[in-house]
Amino acid sequence: MSAAAPAAVSSQAWRIFIVLCAGFVASQFYRVSNAVIAPELMRSLSISPAAMGVITGVGFLAVAPRDHALHQLGRQLDYDDLRDPRQWGVKDSG
Repeated sequence: MSAAAPAAVSSQAWRIFIVLCAGFVASQFYRVSNAVIAPELMRSLSISPAAMGVITGVGFLAVAPRDHALHQLGRQLDYDDLRDPRQWGVKDSG
């Protein structure tokens, strides 16, 4: 093995690390950005906090795991499914 091989592996590892870090930062921004802009967004769209919650919930649904309660209903979801806040809760780990 040449001396250049470890340097190439190290360079590739750093590239992967940087891409993963960028993805993490983007996902964290996505999670918190709605909380920052929600008041202004509700004013400009003239929607209630409940409607804003439904809009936020739709974004969560796209990334919910397959074993999430909403996926276990066995039918296509509708607005009433998203209005029920008991379905949105995170399971208590304690």
